[in-house]
Amino acid sequence: MSPNMKLNMKSNMKKAFCLALTVFVLVGCQQKKNKKQSLRQGRGLRGSTMVNNGANSASASALQCGSYNPGKAWGEITSYQGDQQFYQEVQLLTNPVLRTLPFDDQLGMVSGQSGQYTGVRFWGSVRIANGMVDPNASEIRLEIYDDRACQPKADGTIRSVVPVHIGANQPGFLGVEGYVAGQAKLTFLDNYGAIILDGQIINGYYSGTVSYTTTDTGGQARILGRFQIPAQGFFTY
Repeated sequence: MSPNMKLNMKSNMKKAFCLALTVFVLVGCQQKKNKKQSLRQGRGLRGSTMVNNGANSASASALQCGSYNPGKAWGEITSYQGDQQFYQEVQLLTNPVLRTLPFDDQLGMVSGQSGQYTGVRFWGSVRIANGMVDPNASEIRLEIYDDRACQPKADGTIRSVVPVHIGANQPGFLGVEGYVAGQAKLTFLDNYGAIILDGQIINGYYSGTVSYTTTDTGGQARILGRFQIPAQGFFTY
């Protein structure tokens, strides 16, 4: 074999190796992208239904039933005007995500009373500096437990809670605004709308009114209900 033929063979082998490596990298990146997107399907379009991105498939069905970040201090959102009005407001809040989904994933009944199986629970983490909110270190997560959550669907999979998660590390995040000085008003914004907490810090609790906006409300704030959550753990200084 001539020296030129040997050089050509080495060159072709090098090109083939580089091509194979490129395909491997592209496939790997696509798999990672698909895995990330899979956390944003169905009811989870406004927040992952999983406890963390490293969850394995064996525990996935349990994790889809909520308990997102169980180390957080949790609060409840309850009704001012009874279950029917509360349900209508929750339905309006979730419509931008749920209305495009199959019937199996539509919203079931949600109680507006405290301590029930169904209802709206939430946690938050708000960083305060000089009385103002740091938007890059603040987030809120609502988990809506309707009477379909944690129940099997026709295909055997477990139906998740309906999450609303707004924070700097979430898709569609636009910002967090607010102030804290005894009275505390906080607005969490994403591309679906806003969650607004307006209340006071008294006896170690932050409590008041939760409002929301969506494209369906024309940008007008509507009252979802009242809330209460331990101030310690919700606010950091």
